Amino acid sequence: HLQPGSLDLIRFRAVADREVVRLTLTFKALSDPGWHPEYGAQLTFAAIAIDADGRAGTGQRRIGRNSNATMPNGLGYERIVYVGGGIRIENAGGDVLAEYRPVEGDVRRPIWNAADGSVSFSIPRALLEPLGPTTRWTVFVGAQDDHGGAGLGDFRPVERTAGEWHGGGRRSESEPNVYDQLII
Repeated sequence: HLQPGSLDLIRFRAVADREVVRLTLTFKALSDPGWHPEYGAQLTFAAIAIDADGRAGTGQRRIGRNSNATMPNGLGYERIVYVGGGIRIENAGGDVLAEYRPVEGDVRRPIWNAADGSVSFSIPRALLEPLGPTTRWTVFVGAQDDHGGAGLGDFRPVERTAGEWHGGGRRSESEPNVYDQLII
């Protein structure tokens, strides 16, 4: 069900004003198997880690949600935004600050858009503060696993060889369940 390009991030954009931060991730393609039309697309999962203070040695390094990934050396995040079958914003301690889940059957304005390969949404700026000139953004992309149901999901496992419900290419257990990463 995963279309080629669904795990290939080609653009990330964060535009802030006084009230909100609008985030847009664009992929080579997105998959829409039709299981949850209210999502607009499925099977891609992203974590956007925000190093708000830009200082080495501060913030959380572990990405979570079955990513098996950590922030690059010298970076740590104060906020993280998970994007899959909804959106969840957490602080560095793992406390959920806000969450959005599409309502089943509500297909008016899904955040994912399989037609143009993007996911776009706004977050109140106050949830991401303090943003400034030293803020660093790190985006991790993998396949989404909603565990046979619906909802936010997690990073789907990557095994040595690909199967119907897991990716392939893992060479060691220490490698992350992430296929693409962008640092800005």
